[in-house]
Amino acid sequence: MDAAILWVVAGGLLEPVWVVALKRFDERRTLAWGLAAVFFAVLSPCLMGMGMKTMSVGVAYAVWTGIGAVCTMIAGYLLYGERVGALKMVFVGMILAGVVGLELFAGASQ
Repeated sequence: MDAAILWVVAGGLLEPVWVVALKRFDERRTLAWGLAAVFFAVLSPCLMGMGMKTMSVGVAYAVWTGIGAVCTMIAGYLLYGERVGALKMVFVGMILAGVVGLELFAGASQ
């Protein structure tokens, strides 16, 4: 597995971290949560940037945002009890299928 995808995935996994930290900051207004939100909001795209050194910008961004969106939705469900219905799961599956497809066929010509 190429190291570039690992950087992009790591960055995508940090997306829900800064989103949750931002929500906690909004709820509690503590400096620690605010600093955590800023730190991870900066670190996440920096990790994606590391991956873009050897992979295409479009694929890196799609994978990064797809992972971030799915993981943030999971965090919302686990931490805040947000509803996740069948239709929402279908669309999450479509996002995941698109991310996997982009990675599998990133080098294929049109």
